[in-house]
Amino acid sequence: MKRTASRRETDHKQPKHEEVNNTSVKETIVNNPVSQERLAFIQQKQKELEEVEKLTEQSGQMVDFFKKILDVTRIEADSAKRVGDSLENWERVFIMMGDMNKGDENENAVWVRLKEDAQNYQKQ
Repeated sequence: MKRTASRRETDHKQPKHEEVNNTSVKETIVNNPVSQERLAFIQQKQKELEEVEKLTEQSGQMVDFFKKILDVTRIEADSAKRVGDSLENWERVFIMMGDMNKGDENENAVWVRLKEDAQNYQKQ
C-alpha cells in the first residue's frame, strides 16, 4: 500500500506566499494583424459552410420530392392492378360471346331476361 505524503512533507515543495508576490507577471495585449492569407482562408471556409447549409436544405427537399414520387407510384401500381383484374374478366366475356355465336343461329339465345320479357317470351 502506498503511503501518501504528509502536509509537512509537501509544504516545503510549495512556494511561500511572499515568494509568489515577489514575482511579477505583466499582462500586455498584443494586437497582431491578421494576414491576408488567413482572412482569405476564413472567407473560403464561410463560403463552404454556406454551401453545405444549402446542400443540406436541398437534400431535405429532395427527400420530400422522392416521398411524393413514392406515393404517386403506389397509387399508380394499385390502379394498374385493378385494371389488370378487370381485364382478366374480359377473357371470360369473349369466350361466352364466342360460345353464343356457335350453334343454331335461328335460335334466340338470350342469357338474361327481365321479368316482363320472360313472360312475353313464354307466351309466344
